[in-house]
Amino acid sequence: MHDETRLTENTIGEGPGAAQAIETLYGPIIGAGIGQASAPGDVFLNAQIPVKGQESAIFGEGTFHFNHEWKVTLGGRAFQTKVTNETTSSGFYTLLTTGALTSDVSGTEKQSGFLPKGSVTWTPTDNLMTYLLVDKGFRFGGPNLAPPEPGYPIPSTFKSDSLINYEIGIRSTWLDRRLQLDGTVFHIDWSDIQLRLQTPLALNYAANAGKARNTGFEGTATWLIAQGLTLSTALTYLDAKLASPFVPGGGQPVVPSGSTLPGASKWQVASALSYNWLNAPFKPSFVVADRYISQAPGIFLTGLPQGDYNLLDARASMHVKDLSFTVFVDNIADSRGVTNANNLPPIQQFLVRPRTIGVTLDYRL
Repeated sequence: MHDETRLTENTIGEGPGAAQAIETLYGPIIGAGIGQASAPGDVFLNAQIPVKGQESAIFGEGTFHFNHEWKVTLGGRAFQTKVTNETTSSGFYTLLTTGALTSDVSGTEKQSGFLPKGSVTWTPTDNLMTYLLVDKGFRFGGPNLAPPEPGYPIPSTFKSDSLINYEIGIRSTWLDRRLQLDGTVFHIDWSDIQLRLQTPLALNYAANAGKARNTGFEGTATWLIAQGLTLSTALTYLDAKLASPFVPGGGQPVVPSGSTLPGASKWQVASALSYNWLNAPFKPSFVVADRYISQAPGIFLTGLPQGDYNLLDARASMHVKDLSFTVFVDNIADSRGVTNANNLPPIQQFLVRPRTIGVTLDYRL
């Protein structure tokens, strides 16, 4: 398999009167004409960011059945990736950040490797299955599009990160298959973590941050209470921490080993009660769902917290041949939960969508 992706982004910053404002403020310091030179046509930033990504890979897997209870699956993926970028910018903003009216920064990031996978499955009965899985994954590296700043070097690229996942799971059915219980215990060793950071001028860039370990549990339960009435619950516990200190650079404090990873909520619970009246006219259905996400740091050390909120949703549907009609209310309690937070200047908090009431029509040809 061979994939190639090309992306060119053009960023333009402009504002009425920018050239005159720059001339008034900085002309006496830098020199006459700086306004028109650095913001022609009131455009104070013009940046072109072409990115080219390539991946070549070969992959496959095979399964051997020892008997009707035991089987082993082995597989893998050999890959090679290459990401090339060039950031060309000009204007007053480039002058402030680089000391020159124009800047041209390029970089190439290459990665190659092999991702193995192996699992053992035991199915002693039709109502019970257990498995052991070990596999490895990776995520593309790439370019940093922000220009460098004086005294704060930004790497032109960031490396791929990778993880090795170990998990033991079980799936069982009870009460004549009306109750299904699933559970998984996992441990993940994560290397070269990709983190989103900010420069003193609040430009985002990515960097690799050593190692982390994630340990946790995932469980789900689905209960068919009565014909058409189902209750389902999913529970996740996650303990995600740095396994080695991280040195951000640029005068920022060292993040010690054992720090919780940004955005890593320890608890997540999702439950839903649904009813489908398939034998009634118009086949009505109803769903009430609730999600809880516990608190997590937005960034390392001094980050504003995020999470620690509930979202309660409800919807009702009816069907007439190929037409379906749905009324829904999302975030019934109008929660102001924070999904992502960053207190580096400027302070940013991204909130969940407020209470939303709506109607949808769906017609299938």
